[in-house]
Amino acid sequence: MAEGTVLTYTLHFENIGQGAGTVEEVDDLTHVLDDADVTTEPSSGALSVVRDGARISVSGSLEAGASTTITYSATVRADGERGDDIAANFLMKPVGGEVPPVPEEPVCQPSDAERPDCTLTPIGRLLVSKSVEASSDPIVPGATLTYTITFDNQGQGPVSVDKSDNLTGVLDDATLTTAPVASGDFLAVSAVDDGVFTVTGELAPGQTEAITYTVTVNPEDERGDDRATNFLVDDPSLPPPATCEP
Repeated sequence: MAEGTVLTYTLHFENIGQGAGTVEEVDDLTHVLDDADVTTEPSSGALSVVRDGARISVSGSLEAGASTTITYSATVRADGERGDDIAANFLMKPVGGEVPPVPEEPVCQPSDAERPDCTLTPIGRLLVSKSVEASSDPIVPGATLTYTITFDNQGQGPVSVDKSDNLTGVLDDATLTTAPVASGDFLAVSAVDDGVFTVTGELAPGQTEAITYTVTVNPEDERGDDRATNFLVDDPSLPPPATCEP
C-alpha cells in the first residue's frame, strides 16, 4: 500500500433472525482520514446512510433473512501529506443514543473474528535519494563518479519499488566501469540498456537498500556536453527532463 492506492471498504449487514431487525451503526473513519481521502461516498438502497465528516451513520431495518452491503472508497494521499500511515476504521453501535469514542490508537481487535467490526491497513512510505561522489576535485579525465541511489521504506506497510535510472546524460561524457548492483536481496537491478536500468522489488517497513554504480570520466576529446546528469524516473520510455531539479 502506498500513495494513490484505493482502499475499498465494505459494510455487510444481514438479518439471520425470524423477524425484522433494526440497524443502527456508526462507522468511524478518524484513523483513515489522516492518511486518505474519501473518493466514493457510501450509499445503500436498503438502509439510510449519512456521512458526516469522519463518521458514517447507518440506520433502518432489514426483514428476516435479508442482507445488504454498503461500500465506499478512500484514496491514500501522497507521501508527506499523511499522518501515521495506518488506516484503521471501527464499526460501532451507539449505546443509549451515544456513539462510543473512537479508540485513541489505531489498534484493531475485532469482537468477532468471523464478522470483524474493524479493519487496519498499514501504508508504506518510500523515500528515495540519489548522491554522487567524485574521486577528485576538480573532476578531470580518468576521475571516477560513484552514484548511490537509496530506497528507504519509512512507513508502516510494505511498499513496491519500480523506478528507472536514466544515464544517457552521463554516458556521453563517461564510461560505465562498475555496473549497478544492490546492497541486499530485496531489490532487483536490471542491466543497463540504452543508458537506462530499472530497479524493482518490495521493501518491508524499516527496510533500506542502496544501488551503486561507477563511471569513469572520458578524455576531453571523447566527451559530449561536459555535464554528467542523470535522472531517476517512473516511466523509462519517456525522455529525461531537460534540467535537474530535485
